[in-house]
Amino acid sequence: MGRQRNYYMTPKDTEECYQRIQKCGEVIILKGMTHDPNEQILSSISVLKMGKEWLGAHLIRPQDISKVTYQYIEAQGYYLLDEKQAPVIDFDRCYFKDGILRRGRFYYRPSYYNEKDELIRQPEDFIKWAQCVLRTGIKGLFYDGSFYIGDEAKQLSDEGKCQLSVR
Repeated sequence: MGRQRNYYMTPKDTEECYQRIQKCGEVIILKGMTHDPNEQILSSISVLKMGKEWLGAHLIRPQDISKVTYQYIEAQGYYLLDEKQAPVIDFDRCYFKDGILRRGRFYYRPSYYNEKDELIRQPEDFIKWAQCVLRTGIKGLFYDGSFYIGDEAKQLSDEGKCQLSVR
């Protein structure tokens, strides 16, 4: 069973979150989808072209990058990061455009089932790092009982300048 935290964060909130999670250790941001698996690293946590850029990203420690593989999806013509066994944190960035802010999430699997249906636990140092990232990433955000909201997102929502949306 995976661990997750759902949130609403504007690009500014996301940058602040990224600054906080770096306290857990060095972080590399990987593309969730790419047309070239050799170009998998994102230069920024920010979405540079909202509505045109894939929002799915993954956070990984430098020492784990060799454990990541991408699977080619022929019907779509792109590669997807195979996150089932990889020691990564799924970091879905929030869509924010035209007054709509969609939910994002942190998600990771502390264990998974391999092809022989055996339960495999991720390395303990990865699990501790992932727990730190989730805990630190949401630290200071407003929690309404269901999800976390960044400072700017809450302010804009309270002022009626943006609508929080699940989809």
